[in-house]
Amino acid sequence: MPTRGIPYPAGDPELAPEQERAWRRQLLERALCAVATPVGEPTVFDGDPVQ
Repeated sequence: MPTRGIPYPAGDPELAPEQERAWRRQLLERALCAVATPVGEPTVFDGDPVQ
Protein backbone atom coordinates (compact mmCIF):
# COMPACT_ATOMS: atom_id res chain seq x y z
CA MET A 1 0.00 0.00 0.00
CA PRO A 2 1.33 3.46 -0.77
CA THR A 3 2.43 5.62 2.15
CA ARG A 4 4.25 8.97 2.40
CA GLY A 5 7.71 7.41 2.14
CA ILE A 6 10.42 5.92 4.26
CA PRO A 7 10.98 8.92 6.59
CA TYR A 8 7.22 9.20 7.32
CA PRO A 9 5.58 5.81 6.59
CA ALA A 10 2.47 6.55 8.64
CA GLY A 11 2.26 10.32 8.70
CA ASP A 12 2.90 13.57 6.86
CA PRO A 13 4.49 16.45 8.78
CA GLU A 14 3.25 18.94 6.18
CA LEU A 15 -0.41 18.28 7.06
CA ALA A 16 -2.36 20.04 9.79
CA PRO A 17 -3.06 17.76 12.78
CA GLU A 18 -6.70 17.20 11.75
CA GLN A 19 -5.71 16.37 8.17
CA GLU A 20 -2.96 14.00 9.30
CA ARG A 21 -5.37 12.19 11.63
CA ALA A 22 -7.81 11.71 8.73
CA TRP A 23 -4.98 10.49 6.47
CA ARG A 24 -3.80 8.01 9.12
CA ARG A 25 -7.37 6.77 9.58
CA GLN A 26 -7.68 6.16 5.83
CA LEU A 27 -4.34 4.32 5.83
CA LEU A 28 -5.51 2.12 8.72
CA GLU A 29 -8.81 1.33 7.00
CA ARG A 30 -6.97 0.35 3.81
CA ALA A 31 -4.61 -1.88 5.81
CA LEU A 32 -7.51 -3.59 7.60
CA CYS A 33 -9.22 -4.19 4.27
CA ALA A 34 -6.01 -5.70 2.89
CA VAL A 35 -5.50 -8.12 5.79
CA ALA A 36 -9.17 -9.17 5.68
CA THR A 37 -9.07 -9.96 1.95
CA PRO A 38 -8.39 -13.59 1.02
CA VAL A 39 -5.78 -13.85 -1.73
CA GLY A 40 -4.67 -16.83 -3.80
CA GLU A 41 -1.99 -15.15 -5.89
CA PRO A 42 0.25 -12.08 -5.66
CA THR A 43 -2.00 -9.08 -5.04
CA VAL A 44 -1.33 -5.33 -5.00
CA PHE A 45 -3.53 -3.21 -2.75
CA ASP A 46 -3.75 0.42 -3.76
CA GLY A 47 -6.43 3.06 -3.98
CA ASP A 48 -9.53 3.30 -1.83
CA PRO A 49 -10.61 0.57 0.59
CA VAL A 50 -13.06 -1.95 -0.80
CA GLN A 51 -16.55 -1.34 0.56
